[in-house]
Amino acid sequence: MAGESAAGFWSYTHGDNQAEGGRIRQLAADLMEAYELRTAEPLELFVDSMSIRWGDDWEEKINEALAGTVFFIPIITPRFFRSQECRRELLKFAREAKRLGVDELLLPVYYVDVPDLEDSSVEDEAMTVVRPKQREDFRGVRLEDPGSSDYRKAVDHLAAQLAERAERVTHTTVDVRQDDEGAKNEENGDEPGFIERMAKGEQSFQHISETLEEFAKEVERFGTLAQQANEESQATDARGAGFAGRLAVVERLAKRLREPADRIGHLGQVYASELVQSDPMVLALLEAIETEYEEYSQEERTEATALAKSIEDLAAEAAPALAELSDLVDALDSGAGLSRSLRRPLRRAKEGLQGVLDGKGVIEEWARRASQLNVRSLPSSNASNGSSNGTEADGDKGAS
Repeated sequence: MAGESAAGFWSYTHGDNQAEGGRIRQLAADLMEAYELRTAEPLELFVDSMSIRWGDDWEEKINEALAGTVFFIPIITPRFFRSQECRRELLKFAREAKRLGVDELLLPVYYVDVPDLEDSSVEDEAMTVVRPKQREDFRGVRLEDPGSSDYRKAVDHLAAQLAERAERVTHTTVDVRQDDEGAKNEENGDEPGFIERMAKGEQSFQHISETLEEFAKEVERFGTLAQQANEESQATDARGAGFAGRLAVVERLAKRLREPADRIGHLGQVYASELVQSDPMVLALLEAIETEYEEYSQEERTEATALAKSIEDLAAEAAPALAELSDLVDALDSGAGLSRSLRRPLRRAKEGLQGVLDGKGVIEEWARRASQLNVRSLPSSNASNGSSNGTEADGDKGAS
């Protein structure tokens, strides 16, 4: 990979870094030095997700199909899987890397034990991404002095892994892109037309919407049962039943929650799976609208613009509900400590809630691309009606 520098996104939680006295960020600095020592090429790691540069480079690299050699290095700890932002970054990178056939660019660093990561029965999309990956195990080394031989060897091994993968992926990425181009050149005119693509998009959105509607009903049922139990607990307290009375209420609640918790867990994972399966189709549909828009009839332009707008509306409508689900996940974590009988149903419900929350990144990416599409396409649509000036103003409003 002579002459081609590598970059990477160092994904971690600030709470973990603070707890480690800054050692996680120091590890990134040590890795950059070790990489350059081995390859004579720089490795630029973006370590601060709060910076503007991280955001700009992240979107550019991911949305431009991993142009160049760009690693994603998640620092795996229990807190990592509780961070919505870390999960979003991990899942987004994993989807794009899988699409391009360059999974090797995702290299987790196992920093602190995560028991659920080793338990395949735990349905967690982010953990499912990490489980099969070859991980660099820093769980023991992280406690070593940075100047120790064991620590330096571990950093050097990680640098060697990155260098080897960068070399392999450079060729893989080129081959994938050439294959994609060859496939386009071999098309014989049998590809789906506008109506087929729009119909498939509608069908996919319908399935997602129906699943989410069922999910919302089960969450409401779950909340109603919890509220009833709270009222029962207050009644037992009023009778002076003490903690024995509360325990009886909690045990009854655990039994009542079992079915809705299983439904929430199942539907949440189905929803996440449907989004992942629909993601390539939706992105391809938006890309087709962008590239073929000038060839569309006025009616087709109207329908295409309406579809893009519906995607934006979907994201806008989902935002408040997703915020509530995030709060509910935190509440379930707290509730699990009240009684062991509650842990199983609360854990199952949390798995489902997390599945829906993990889909947030997919919906947001659809909305982002749809928004950009509207800004570019609306002027052309109305230009044919002789109202381009007014439309440009509308486009400017959308861009802001």
